Amino acid sequence: MKNLLFILAFALNFAACKQESRVNSAMAEAPATTTDIPATSSSALENLKANAFEETDYIGRVRNLVGDLQAEYTRASGKVAGVGTVTVTVDEKYNLLIDNKLDGHTFTTKVNLKDLQHKDNGMSAIPDDETNKFPGLRISTLGAKPKVQHLKDGALVKETAYIEFFLADRAGVEKVVPSMFQAINIASGATENQ
Repeated sequence: MKNLLFILAFALNFAACKQESRVNSAMAEAPATTTDIPATSSSALENLKANAFEETDYIGRVRNLVGDLQAEYTRASGKVAGVGTVTVTVDEKYNLLIDNKLDGHTFTTKVNLKDLQHKDNGMSAIPDDETNKFPGLRISTLGAKPKVQHLKDGALVKETAYIEFFLADRAGVEKVVPSMFQAINIASGATENQ
């Protein structure tokens, strides 16, 4: 019995050593894999600092945020009916100007961001359905007052109590919603903080 136990122990030990040898051999033959983590260069950090906005640079922050709307209008150009070459700007008084050059005319939408309602259901999504081929976003004015001016070649055509954006896809609308919310919030709070 002792001999049987000794032989069994020897066989198990031998098998374990052989298995360990195979594992070590496989590890030695396997190519080494490393994940390169890019180092942050000092010039990239300096560039980030140079392009950062000061906390009190309200107009700079607002202009940066409406850049998302500009980018989505650029993507919608030629795809969405009525969207030509669009330029989105914000002046020093927080007036949002959307110039749409289409068919030899310039259609301008103008509203002061401080007049837009961003709380209490002031923003609503416009679904793409039978009525609207493309999705959009509607932002109401404070008190539902007709503060949004629509001009054609500089002449006032109408005033509405809301502004609408129709974009190429839902992803574009989803990108614009938080940017516009923040832009309106900053513009509204800017007068309180100045």
